[in-house]
Amino acid sequence: MIAVAAQVGGLRAATRVNAFAGVLALLAIVALLTRTRDRRWPWLAGAVLLAQPLWLYHAHTPTSEMLHLGIQLMAGWAWLQRREHPRWNCAFAALLLLGQLNRFDQVAFSGLWLFITACDDADRLPRRRVWMERVVQFAALAAGVLADMAMSLPTLVRVERILPTLLGAAAALLAATLLVDALAGRLPRSVSAW
Repeated sequence: MIAVAAQVGGLRAATRVNAFAGVLALLAIVALLTRTRDRRWPWLAGAVLLAQPLWLYHAHTPTSEMLHLGIQLMAGWAWLQRREHPRWNCAFAALLLLGQLNRFDQVAFSGLWLFITACDDADRLPRRRVWMERVVQFAALAAGVLADMAMSLPTLVRVERILPTLLGAAAALLAATLLVDALAGRLPRSVSAW
């Protein structure tokens, strides 16, 4: 996505997108930590993040890392909200799609996100709703992978050595996700609560 910004608006646009992503990442980490009981932690974490030279470097350099961080933190926020407010499931799926469009290696992160989500949803009822949410999440991931493969062939060439490992890890996590979802209704309550 940074490359698209660079093609459309030049280096300045790509740098601005990264600065914007840095602000979003900062806001997302503060928002995530507001769920703690102590109100000092979010602001302290934000200050520590602002003081990190690596964070400052990536906020002012047109690379995909800052946008990746922002998308992952926003996905974390959507993930936390989805139990209380089901509409956040769509936002979570959309962030999986955006993450995949941003970086091809997101496929493994998305597999991990979906596995954690399946484990968390193991005790949720009705199961039909959980399956519908999972279909939307899988569809978002598949759409992102297909679009990413079509749009970023140079990236695939650069990662061709690790591509089998990356896709294998994602496939294993996605298979584990389906297994957890399939077994969730059949497991004793004490096991599904882990």
